[in-house]
Amino acid sequence: MSTGDRISVPPFATTKQACERAEMIRSARLRKLRVFPDHGRDWPLWDDSEQYTVCPSDYGLSAQLTDRLRLWMDEWIALANAALRSDDQYEGAKVSSSWFDLGDEITREIAIEVWNTADVYPEFRRFF
Repeated sequence: MSTGDRISVPPFATTKQACERAEMIRSARLRKLRVFPDHGRDWPLWDDSEQYTVCPSDYGLSAQLTDRLRLWMDEWIALANAALRSDDQYEGAKVSSSWFDLGDEITREIAIEVWNTADVYPEFRRFF
C-alpha cells in the first residue's frame, strides 16, 4: 500500500485491522466464505479453499453466533427432510421468508466476525 491509499474502517474494526485486511486483499489471501445449506452437511459454510466444507470453529465464530447458525441449519434440515418423497425424489424445501431473513441477519453477523480473514457470500437464496 502506498501512503496515499485510503482505507475504509468499519465501525466494528480498528484501523490496524483495516490495514491488515487491505494487505490480505492486496496479496490475494482474503478467503471467500459462502453460506448455504446442503443435504448431508452439518454446517452451511463453504470455503473456496482446498478444504471446502468448514465448521464455525474453523473461522473462530462466537458461541452465540454458532448456536444461531445451528438452529437456522436445523430448521432447513427438518424442512428438507420433509420434502423428500418416499421414492427418494426431492421436491425442494418449503422455507418461509422469515427463514431467509434470519439467514441474511446471520450472514451479516458472520461477515463482521470474520471480516479480518474473509468475505462472506450469502448464497442460500439461489437454491430456492
